[in-house]
Amino acid sequence: MALLKGEISMTGGLKDSKWLKYMESKGMVWNRVGPIDLKVLYFNLKMKPFDDRRVREAFAYALVRKMF
Repeated sequence: MALLKGEISMTGGLKDSKWLKYMESKGMVWNRVGPIDLKVLYFNLKMKPFDDRRVREAFAYALVRKMF
């Protein structure tokens, strides 16, 4: 509803052909976007060696990837 009212400019939607045809009939344009790849690494800060900030920083430097 917010998309159709112009309150937002984009949203995730269903891949259902009926939904896509309905949105197209309302003047919407859709583009297929692949899934987002999110990786998360959690540290237990109460356990060694991750209780040491320097160790966590070393991991951060080792894991940083060049973005685009």
